[in-house]
Amino acid sequence: FFARKQVVKNTNEVPLYYSYREGIKAYRLDVPDGVYKVTLYFAENDSLQNGQRVFNVNINTRPVIKNLDLVADDGFEEAVRRTFMVTAKDQEGINITFKAIKGKAVLSGLRIERYYVK
Repeated sequence: FFARKQVVKNTNEVPLYYSYREGIKAYRLDVPDGVYKVTLYFAENDSLQNGQRVFNVNINTRPVIKNLDLVADDGFEEAVRRTFMVTAKDQEGINITFKAIKGKAVLSGLRIERYYVK
């Protein structure tokens, strides 16, 4: 984990952005079968230009974010939050994968909320 060097703007949830993981490849959550709300938190803290950090995110093999470029899409030091409804089934849990296209993928935070139990 890296500590954030700058103050993240555009959020009331600043503590979620205090640290981040750079170069993340995957995150697995062993949860019971059911429907979940998955929220991913991002912020670009490095002085990068558009196109220097671009990555995709899949949840349970389904593409949910394609070609995320935090600087181009949202700006430097801006809080970014993306939420998805996900179904965990067959006791496989929730598997989030990050595929770097350019540079390294980053993740500041993750929130899982149980929405529906099968």
